[in-house]
Amino acid sequence: MSDFKNKLEIWVAGMLKKIDKYARPSKASGASTESYDIQTEIPLAIECKINRTNLNPVIRMITWDKLLNEIPMRSKRTPVLFIQNTHGKRFAVLDAEDFFNDFLYEMYESEEK
Repeated sequence: MSDFKNKLEIWVAGMLKKIDKYARPSKASGASTESYDIQTEIPLAIECKINRTNLNPVIRMITWDKLLNEIPMRSKRTPVLFIQNTHGKRFAVLDAEDFFNDFLYEMYESEEK
């Protein structure tokens, strides 16, 4: 794993540690037996990609499809792709239905209680 990519994984794991003390980058990301780039108890399947040549964030469907295929059939994990552009701007990408069903509606319902 390159040091450049490792920085995004370290950043994502660090942000998750605020709510999951066990969050960490995978060992030998991309070449290990662990699924996903970040290991966490939070029900997310996380892939991290840095775009080294483009200012505009690019979602490669091959990367998205690979992430989806790594999630077990009945898993409750929501796939999230973190992308960083050449200027260091970070983005979290998820399916629009997952955004509404897994996050927005649940957040709204918990505020009403």
